[in-house]
Amino acid sequence: MNKDIPVISLQRLPIYLNYLKSLPEDRTYVSSGLIAEALGMGEVLVRKDLAYTSATGRPRVGYVAKELISALEDFLCCNGRRSAVIAGVGALGRAVLSYGGFANYGIEIVAAFDSDVAKSALPSQVNPYSIFSTLKGKCAVSKRNLRSSAFLRSMRRRFPTCLSKAA
Repeated sequence: MNKDIPVISLQRLPIYLNYLKSLPEDRTYVSSGLIAEALGMGEVLVRKDLAYTSATGRPRVGYVAKELISALEDFLCCNGRRSAVIAGVGALGRAVLSYGGFANYGIEIVAAFDSDVAKSALPSQVNPYSIFSTLKGKCAVSKRNLRSSAFLRSMRRRFPTCLSKAA
């Protein structure tokens, strides 16, 4: 697998995956021509993009649909469950918490943090998650800290209840 995939090709792979998941489950084969026609793209472009994954198609037959979906999920790392936390529960943070589509990509929002204590009282329709205040001196969340796996490990040790949905 080639790791030097152009950004534009990488941006198209989730589009292909979404299209493939929308096809009937009894569909055995799918061709690059079918994908290209459905998405308004060129067949050669689709074939080149799919070549970056481990998917292999057969001439005049196409790709085995389930294998192609699996190859795209593996390449995009959305075939397993991944936990995520939200730092900041303003307008954008609330929108992210309200969006249910992350599950399709294997992402589960497990907790949210905000410096405003009042945000932990958001209605349960918007907030099925625990929102923890960073003002109490228990934790300090920053973008730099969130990128650190050591920070996340320390969060799990110090706040085991932070990483579970609110009852």
